[in-house]
Order: sequence, then C-alpha cells, then structure tokens
Amino acid sequence: MRFSTIFAAAAAALPAASAPTAVSLLAAGPMDPTPVNVLMMKPGQFNYNWTVTNWEAGCARGGCYYGFDIAADEYTSYPKAPAFKAHCNGQNEGGPYTVCEMQDGGSAARRVAARLLERNSSDPVYIRVSYQYADSQPNAYFNWTGTGETSYNQFVAPPQTFNVTPSEVFGVA
Repeated sequence: MRFSTIFAAAAAALPAASAPTAVSLLAAGPMDPTPVNVLMMKPGQFNYNWTVTNWEAGCARGGCYYGFDIAADEYTSYPKAPAFKAHCNGQNEGGPYTVCEMQDGGSAARRVAARLLERNSSDPVYIRVSYQYADSQPNAYFNWTGTGETSYNQFVAPPQTFNVTPSEVFGVA
C-alpha cells in the first residue's frame, strides 16, 4: 500500500476535535514494519498567519508570474514553528511549487515554496505557500501549507500586503 493512500485514509479519519491528532502508521516500504508517527491537523485548529508584502503579479503572452516577500513570527503552540522570512518568485498558474529564497539567515533545514493555483477567467488569484522545517528529533519534520487570495496588480495597482493562513499541517517523526 502506498504511503499517500495510508496518509489520505488517516486524514479522513481525523476527528473534528480541536486537539492535534497523532497517528502511528507503518513506514512506506512494503517490507519495513517501522512505525512512523504522523501528526495531522484540520483547518481552524491553530491561530497563525503569515504576512505577504510587496506582492506584484501579472500576466503576459508568456504566462502569469508573481513575486513577493513572506514572513511569520515563531509559532509557540504545538507544533512549534520557527520564524521565517523569504522572497518568492514564480510563474504559470497551476505550475509546480517554486522554492523561495530564505532571507533571514536561519537554519538550513527550512524551506518555503509557493505556486499559483489555476483559476477561471476573472476569479481571484490564489497563491499556495508551503513551509517545511526539520524538528529537533532526528528525521522528523513539519509542513504547514496555506492559501492566500489576492489579484494581479502589476501596472494597475501598488504592491499589495495580505495574509496567508495555514490550513493544513502535518508532521512525520
């Protein structure tokens, strides 16, 4: 059974309670019975926002593109998340995540990535941001992902500021 199938089944079984849920799964390998602890949280279980500044985005013949800065303070509730600051550039609605450049000189075991979600005609623009970092336990990491709503503003409006609120969190230990 593939890990993604196990992960999806475990996520679907999460209770609606406000406490994080830890699930112990078998490792992804077919012959490896090592348990893997996975933390999954549903939206609304945490109060944490990331601030996007200097958002500039537009579309041209070659496709759509974006550039922005994103930062967040340390999250001190469980699961703790270190503060971060990054600069992101990317292109193409519906394209893959593009790794952002970390701007704060923190740990090398952190990564921010972003992608434009595909949209229909004049719908708002949605940017999806993922923040992954290593935990203090060996081979453990957390990944927070959130979506922000904005618009294409290049040449028609000044750079924008808005929040991205993480809606998904998972961790593997």
